Amino acid sequence: MAENSNDLPSLNDAIDEVSKEVLASLLKEICQEYPSTTELVQSRLFVSEDDVARPGKSATSTSVHGDSNSSDDKGEDTTPATDSRFKNLRKRYAECTNCKEEFDVAGNTVTSCSYHPDISQPDYEEFVDHDENCHGIIDSEEMREDFPENFYFVCCERRFNEKGCVTDWHMETRIDFGVSKRRKF
Repeated sequence: MAENSNDLPSLNDAIDEVSKEVLASLLKEICQEYPSTTELVQSRLFVSEDDVARPGKSATSTSVHGDSNSSDDKGEDTTPATDSRFKNLRKRYAECTNCKEEFDVAGNTVTSCSYHPDISQPDYEEFVDHDENCHGIIDSEEMREDFPENFYFVCCERRFNEKGCVTDWHMETRIDFGVSKRRKF
């Protein structure tokens, strides 16, 4: 099938506008029909455990307050091992516990994540004419979305819509529904 470059913007728009469920179904169907596509998709969605970037001994995190957690080592060991003999595959993308964003586990670095360690609070002085009985509760997710400039973080007093005060590695959110381990006394 010849590729028409004039149709590409329309195709890109259609891909952007289709639901996640339909897109996933189409991709699965294409993978079943064209085995070479399966290999390509697997290479984009999975990564070897050896290629996962992890904090090394010299990894540091910095905050707006000038704090840093570092060891005495010079330099940073963020280069993942790439020995193809040890290919324990895992999902390439994960959600970060701190910033709640999806990230590539193979591209994670000490400066990848920017977040606030404390909660945000409303600046009630900015809501002088706000009546909670008719306008809704001030300290709510909806108000944070509508008026981010009227909320600040306790940790650094930055506004809700400003960059995080801590820069660090993304921390993978893991949900483990496995067997619980009992403590031995």
